[in-house]
Amino acid sequence: REAGSGLSALSLPDGALLDHIEPIELPEALSTGTAIVIDVRSTTERRDGCLAGSLHIPAREWVTADEDCTRLLRSIQTGANARGSLAKHWIFHCMYSKERGPQCARAAAGMAGPGVHISVLRGGFQRCMAELWPSSKHLVTAHPQLFDSVHIERWVEHGRQGLVWRADLDPIGEMTAWLDPIGEMAPPFLPRVFPFAFRKLSGDALHAALPYVYEIYGPHAAAAAIPGAATRSREVGSVLHLRYHTIPHRGTARSQRHLALLAAAAVWLCLFPRGLQLRSFGCALVYSFMELAFTTLERGTGYTSLAQFGTILLYTPLLLDAYGALLGTMPVAYVLLFPLNVWLLEIVVGAAIIWVHGHNVAWCYADYADAFANGSARLGHAPAWLALGVACFWLYPWLIALTSGV
Repeated sequence: REAGSGLSALSLPDGALLDHIEPIELPEALSTGTAIVIDVRSTTERRDGCLAGSLHIPAREWVTADEDCTRLLRSIQTGANARGSLAKHWIFHCMYSKERGPQCARAAAGMAGPGVHISVLRGGFQRCMAELWPSSKHLVTAHPQLFDSVHIERWVEHGRQGLVWRADLDPIGEMTAWLDPIGEMAPPFLPRVFPFAFRKLSGDALHAALPYVYEIYGPHAAAAAIPGAATRSREVGSVLHLRYHTIPHRGTARSQRHLALLAAAAVWLCLFPRGLQLRSFGCALVYSFMELAFTTLERGTGYTSLAQFGTILLYTPLLLDAYGALLGTMPVAYVLLFPLNVWLLEIVVGAAIIWVHGHNVAWCYADYADAFANGSARLGHAPAWLALGVACFWLYPWLIALTSGV
């Protein structure tokens, strides 16, 4: 996947400084407060682990660096500000830093201002894993704080190479590598194409909001700037595509929140008719995949949570059955008022998730200028909710008929 001549063929502007940095030197470089790590791997590669606080700008975005110079520089500066870095030392890496990392470093050297030091991380992320990850038997010095979101099951010990990304040892993974761009249609696709519908905050307000966004969509280590971050709910795993989170010791006693979840499950199992259970489960499942696709386009990374799945199981009778009984004979009113219906869901469900987890682990609108209700809903999503209203008006009665005899 990466076969190149490294840095030997680089042609750099006069005065530009480009060199290698060893993984073992990385902690010291980051401790200066002037360095920022730029990860140019694909979303698929990054999903299995990344360097904590690294800025993700995929290699494909550097192909048009000359035309997108201003946007790239703004992305680097915004990322550096959010991480408290002065961004005087840019450290590029890909999986092995043989081709994409050096190529992007070369492109960056053509736009970096005076005094910017540009480095390529020797051996890339794989070598960092092999030399610095605590579980590696080739370990010399452990620096677990350097890593974030590592799915260790996706890494295997392989001879003298140490920890190697499993996909590079998996022929099927190689065969499906062409699918990577599907997961990389962002970052982010929708806000860039429809900026009027995805209005962001700016300046200090945006910088203050970004840690909360990173807490949900990653990189998670960048959320350390949030006050009390150590006591906040955090992602600990996934069930299929649904991410699940801890229930922290905070506010109401943790045992009470566990009991509330058990009570909600009992209500759903014992009081919901079987047909309604099937409809609720089907709607929650379909919406989870819609959320996964939408966040990929909106945020640049697919995300959906078990918390949202569970609350939709419980809220579907109000969202669709009760709403349909009230407005099902008035199609225009049904569709036009559907955004209000969804916003009410977001407010109620968001409050429930915040009560259980301490903050909303299902979605985050903190960086949007049109967020309301304490960030639980967005005006800019109205067109999407109108379209969903049309779909529900036509499809949900059919689903009721299908499940009524169960």
